[in-house]
Amino acid sequence: MSRVADMLKTLVCLLLAMASLSHDQRESSEENMRCHSKVGSSFYKTREGNQIPRSELHCEIKSEQLPVKYHFDIASVVQSRVSNGTLSYLDMEIECNSPIQLRFTNLHSLKNKNILSNLTFVGPCIVSVQNLAIWSNATDLLSVEIGADINGQSPKLVNEKGTVKSSIQTLTAIAFYSSTPRGVLDTLSIAENVWPRMAEITLSNLSLEKNPAELQRAMPLLQTLYLQSNKLTQPPQFPWTSSSLKLPRGLRRSRVFNDEIKSREGIDIDANIYCRILKLDSNNIEDLSSYQFKGFLHKLSLARNGLHKVGPVCFRDLSGIQVIDLSSNKLEDLPPKLFHGLSSLLEIQLGDNNMSVVPPELFRGLKNIKKIILDHNNIRSIPSGLFNGLDTLEVVNLDGNKIAKLDGGVFSNDSIVREIYLGNNNLTHIPSVIFRLRNVSNIDLSHNLLTFEDLRDVVDSLSEESFIASFSFEVTGSKLLNLSNNNFTTLDIQGLSRVKQRKITRFLEMYEIDLAENLLICDCGILGIKQKIEALLKRNHAWKTKFKTWKCAWPEELRNQNILEINENQVIAQKKPKFCPIECSCFERCLDQTILIDCEGRNLTEVPRVLSRGALIELNLRNNNIQDMPVYLQRGIIKDLFDTQQDPTIKSDEGRQLKADQNSTCGLEQLDQPTKKYREPSQFKKCCIT
Repeated sequence: MSRVADMLKTLVCLLLAMASLSHDQRESSEENMRCHSKVGSSFYKTREGNQIPRSELHCEIKSEQLPVKYHFDIASVVQSRVSNGTLSYLDMEIECNSPIQLRFTNLHSLKNKNILSNLTFVGPCIVSVQNLAIWSNATDLLSVEIGADINGQSPKLVNEKGTVKSSIQTLTAIAFYSSTPRGVLDTLSIAENVWPRMAEITLSNLSLEKNPAELQRAMPLLQTLYLQSNKLTQPPQFPWTSSSLKLPRGLRRSRVFNDEIKSREGIDIDANIYCRILKLDSNNIEDLSSYQFKGFLHKLSLARNGLHKVGPVCFRDLSGIQVIDLSSNKLEDLPPKLFHGLSSLLEIQLGDNNMSVVPPELFRGLKNIKKIILDHNNIRSIPSGLFNGLDTLEVVNLDGNKIAKLDGGVFSNDSIVREIYLGNNNLTHIPSVIFRLRNVSNIDLSHNLLTFEDLRDVVDSLSEESFIASFSFEVTGSKLLNLSNNNFTTLDIQGLSRVKQRKITRFLEMYEIDLAENLLICDCGILGIKQKIEALLKRNHAWKTKFKTWKCAWPEELRNQNILEINENQVIAQKKPKFCPIECSCFERCLDQTILIDCEGRNLTEVPRVLSRGALIELNLRNNNIQDMPVYLQRGIIKDLFDTQQDPTIKSDEGRQLKADQNSTCGLEQLDQPTKKYREPSQFKKCCIT
């Protein structure tokens, strides 16, 4: 009996210990997990058009003990954060700070297929495919993402039993953004596991040298394949189906989500089907001279591969293609007919290559093209007619090349181009052709060699019809003209005829002109255009923001001041007056042509001789050591004398002023009172004035 009693005692102690351990683990789990949620913008809507509410839930799990198994009850986390009975979307992110093995549990037997869910794992979490199946049984699990944290630590997806539960085969998308064990890819691609709804897979930064061959059999309807940042030297044979795949359950992307995809990928598709994309960026695919892509794709991306050769029929057998991205490679030339027959193309990305010549017929026949990007190449000239016949073209980017001029025949007269980028080139004249395009609303000519004289000539060349055709844009706002970082120094319009000045005024109404980082000289030439702008602002004061970058670089006193804020009395001519005492500085005030002779603080002991017959003069002798105040000016010019302690200024009947305060003595008694007749210099005698 004693042995039985001892065994029972031991068993009771063991059960108590297990209960205590279980309790400690549960409390530890609650303390070590912190979750916060927010309402996100809707991704999807029903076929009836009703927006599906979306919640974002981020849970961070921390533990200092290793190894740790963390039991995560789905119902306790999910049920309180989604709507009952109505379709809702849950974006769930779980982040681990250490290798924590996640165990999903469903203690309350939750089964709500009205919860559409996405699971994202970040950091060194460990999760099994079988645990994903538990989550999938509780909700409608659509997608799974696995990515590294800021320290480069990646989750591990393991397969405990070697097969995938059937419930997880409802997945439509899975993404690996970091190093993943080969066994996971085997699990995803073994013949027994067919994924009938899998539409998108991302295998990024996995050091893959080729695409897993079994994926085609395991995911027969795959629409999008992302293989960026691997070690591929040849493209995979993809797509392997020509059939489009609709979103599950009659879903449609929301307008915001669809616009986001359109902006990011450049494609325009129906909101109820998946994108068809092959993305091979940042691999080692260097030669496509004999390769031929085939099949139905919306987008093909080969950016950052070191690609230096493309064959003439490389894209000939692609159908439905909307975007081809060959940017950031080493291409020096392209076959003239490379894009012929691809009438569905909307966008071509050729930026950041080594091309110096663009074949004249390269874009011929692209009746739906909207955007052509050729920035940061070595292009020196654009063939005449290159963009002719492209009736849908809206954006042309030629930034960062070596283009010196743009011929008038580059665009057709009925072109609808809206944006033209020609910054960072070698332009010495502003291409007038771009201002004749009635729909153009954004022109970038920054970082070139252009002057205000070039702009005046272009504006003068525009016909009245050109102004009328373009002026309708004023309804929605000003057009943008970026002329920053050019050679604008003067803005002088004073010598222009009334007709030319009127055209300048109309042009200022239509365009917001960026003149940042131009060395504007704010001399007499600035006053004319300043007055024109001020007249415009009386009609619409809100236009003042259009001139916020018009700032002076000279003179030093006005540096960085906006031309609309400067006092016109401070504006001086850049050219020095012909006669100026060597000891002083002389300027001409633009507003009234007064000669300003500044001798202040020069340690002068006598008044310098001023020879300026008939001119308006303002002489500043402040802070010197002048004791005698002779007068070298002509008889009869002095009009009034003020007490030097109140206003030490002598004004003449010709507008001359003498500022002579803060000197020791000065001889001014040659002026008789009250007749104010001026005496000869020989009659001058000293007088101390403090």
